[in-house]
This record gives sequence, structure tokens and C-alpha cells, in this order.
Amino acid sequence: MIKDNSSYIEKLHHPFWQKKRLEIFQRDSWRCQLCASSEDTLHVHHRYYDKKYPNPWDYPNESLITLCEICHFEETQALKEAENFLLKVLKMNFFAHEIKHIANGFSSMKLSDLPNGSSIAIESILRNHMNLIERFFEDLIKNSQNKASTSWIKEEKPILTVVE
Repeated sequence: MIKDNSSYIEKLHHPFWQKKRLEIFQRDSWRCQLCASSEDTLHVHHRYYDKKYPNPWDYPNESLITLCEICHFEETQALKEAENFLLKVLKMNFFAHEIKHIANGFSSMKLSDLPNGSSIAIESILRNHMNLIERFFEDLIKNSQNKASTSWIKEEKPILTVVE
């Protein structure tokens, strides 16, 4: 175990992190997972940080991804802006307990298994089905038992369901 007061930079030179980096590079075929470059300097990017992982090598492999130096810089710069925008939109439209439900819905999905471009598909689904979603919530509010009626959905499998 490395000393708790070691700086993050020192931890990145630790043999445990060097071993973990090589595992991630190998898993990702020594290519940037955003632009597919294998020519530029590669970095291992932490998709998130959590205090329960005191060392960079403690993170699960699914939370780490290979990025080239340029994509890593751009991702790091753009992430804070994207986080702020998402949080602002959520806060404008939902209360805290509702945001928690949305987050739980996303956390229950195996998003790490989705292919590149999935965020565009999710955005398209949300945009194209907004009136469907609005009707779902109107039915939910009208229903005295807090169960959504799916009678307005013509497909065999409802797109939206309420799980209690």
C-alpha cells in the first residue's frame, strides 16, 4: 500500500499503476478508443473519480479507457462543461429525488457495453419520443394507483414502464 499522503503524480509512477496501464492498453488493442489512433502517445483515462478508490490502480478496469494524448486533453477539458450542462438541465426540470431515480435507471443499465455513438442514439430516442414520454407522465399522474397506463402504446412491448 502506498502512503496516503503521496501525490497523485507519485502514484502514477508506482509499479501497480504501470502494470494496470499495460493491462488497459492491451485490452484496448493499443489504440485510442475515441479516434482509433495508435501513433500518438497513449494515456489511460479514468472515466470517473471516487474517494473509495484511493489509488489510480484500485479502479475497476471498466472505468478505465485508452485515449491518445489529444483526445485525453479534449475529454478532460470538455467533461466539466458537459457535467455542468447536464446538471443544469436536470435541476431545471426535476427535483432531487427524481434525479436520483433517473441516475438509478442509468446505473442499472450496462452502459459500458454500449457501442460508440450510443449517446447519439439515446439523444435521438429522447427527442423523438418526447410526446410519448409526456403522455406517459400525464397517464401516470391521472392514474390514482401510480401505475402508468400503456394503452396508448401500440407496440407489443411498451417503451416505458413503471417499476415499483
